[in-house]
Amino acid sequence: MLCTIQAYDLEPRRRYYSFWDTVEGCTLGNCAPTIWKPVQRAFLELPYEVQHDMVFAPKSEDEFERRGLFWRDLLLSNCSYEDAMSGYQAILRWYDHIKRLRLA
Repeated sequence: MLCTIQAYDLEPRRRYYSFWDTVEGCTLGNCAPTIWKPVQRAFLELPYEVQHDMVFAPKSEDEFERRGLFWRDLLLSNCSYEDAMSGYQAILRWYDHIKRLRLA
């Protein structure tokens, strides 16, 4: 008995990025769930291009500043003010750590 296999023209799959693929997501993961859970949900709703741009750590001083402000706004729009500022401070401390490693 012969089987016939139907061929389909499939679109290439896009890899969607996880909140945990980002420096900031991993940093916020060390904070309280009231901080990282709502921001994780918001991250998943971001366009593919924005998610992709967040996967690699910032390189220039300008990029650190832009990304820091982006994450601050994401935190403020999804968390209480206290939680947002706590998460933002954690991200800024990690950015400082990244910069120090690059100088070494």
